[in-house]
Amino acid sequence: MKFIALLKKKAVYIPLSIVILIIAGISLYSVINKTDYETDQAELRVFSDEVSVTGRVVAANDVELAFETGGRATSILATVGARVSKGKALAYVNSADLYASLLDQQARLLSARVQLAEAQRGTRPTELANIKNDFDRAEDNLEIEIRDSFAVSDDVLRSKIDALFENPTSAYPNMISFGNGSRSQKLEEERVDIGYLLKGWKKKIDSLTSPDFDDTDRIEADANLKKMRDFLDHLAIASSYFEDASGITAAERESYIANISSGRASINAAISSLNTSYQTYLQSKEAFDLSSEGSTPEEIMRAEATVKSAEAGVYQAQAALARTSIVAPFDGIITKIDLRVGEQVSSGVPVIGMISNANFEIESFIPEADIAKVKVGDIGTTTLDAYGDTVPFGVIVTAIDLSETEVEGVSTYKTILQFVSYDERIRSGMTANIDLVSEIRQGVLSIPQTSVITISGKKSVLVMDASGKTVSRDIRTRSLDNSGNIEVIEGLSVGETVVTNPPKK
Repeated sequence: MKFIALLKKKAVYIPLSIVILIIAGISLYSVINKTDYETDQAELRVFSDEVSVTGRVVAANDVELAFETGGRATSILATVGARVSKGKALAYVNSADLYASLLDQQARLLSARVQLAEAQRGTRPTELANIKNDFDRAEDNLEIEIRDSFAVSDDVLRSKIDALFENPTSAYPNMISFGNGSRSQKLEEERVDIGYLLKGWKKKIDSLTSPDFDDTDRIEADANLKKMRDFLDHLAIASSYFEDASGITAAERESYIANISSGRASINAAISSLNTSYQTYLQSKEAFDLSSEGSTPEEIMRAEATVKSAEAGVYQAQAALARTSIVAPFDGIITKIDLRVGEQVSSGVPVIGMISNANFEIESFIPEADIAKVKVGDIGTTTLDAYGDTVPFGVIVTAIDLSETEVEGVSTYKTILQFVSYDERIRSGMTANIDLVSEIRQGVLSIPQTSVITISGKKSVLVMDASGKTVSRDIRTRSLDNSGNIEVIEGLSVGETVVTNPPKK
């Protein structure tokens, strides 16, 4: 009552507007400085950034397999649902001709390797001795042929040709008269020359021994035989006139012609036999010379090249044969077989499907706004809708596409995550809810996010001193963590107290 009476006095009259302002100021002061604010301290915390996305479980490997070579299917060695190991043959088409080709190439390779080994080793002593024996035998045979050449020539002259002459061994032999004097005289002169040839040849033959043998003896024998052949050819031409010779009976004529023909055959055979023996001699001599010297570096290199060529042939045959089969590229499960035995199959057409039975992986498309926070190697957890939020599975980021993929008009980046451990409950196609820890930092100065007042883009907090008074202070922040804290990079120090739910200015 005294207070009301006092107000009624003019001396203490206070305008109503001043009273209202005083009351409002007292109220605002009491609100700002009330002592029952919730507070927290600016502390150094373990700071983690997380990205939450969804994805789908897929097989780590999911392939469709086809034959590289078409043909008729001959066998199928797997069934749908079967678990198979990497490298197991799953199906074949006919390959008999390719298998035969492989065997042939392997045989060629073996032969080439044997030849290389022989070239590198050189000729063994026993082989060299055999080759030397072959050479000596060829040399002896050639000497025998040279001697036989003389013997045949001498026999043909005396037993078959001299019957056509009177006094054939004298200096003036007379040939039977056959009505052609000039031809008869020329043949008589040739008979004298042949007689001298055989006499000189016989002396050479009598002195011929193997240690003294050289090619001049063979050359002389060949020349002498050809002179004998020419002489007999001339006699054969002259025999065509015997039919008109009055002094030669028909029986004599036939005998003379037969002897000339037989003699020519014997001389020609001797020439051929001498040449054959000489070629055999040359071949055995070359073999002996090469064996004695051993293989040259060039010959060894040639043998090595032959081996490499044969190896390439084997690899090509193996590759061709491999194309007639389908082989499991990894450990996995057969999901599809579109093939029957006896069916004609085209190359490149998928006929067998399989997925790996290794850890499944998650395929996720992370939005552009979050992809910068994610990198290969980041770890996290995921839950699967099939088992609920209480069953977590560890995951790790293993791959991020470099190019974007647009999903419902949003730019995303395909990201692959592997499960950290195998779990038989995981199935392909399950929906995954992923939380990735993109960064973990120690000693980050931070405060609860609810402490920050943001007005016109500027951030501030109410800092409380020891007496309970608060003062507004501008701060700079950076990132949020998943615990509701925000990083402070300027404006606060460790240990300062901030109001966690300040009133808005």
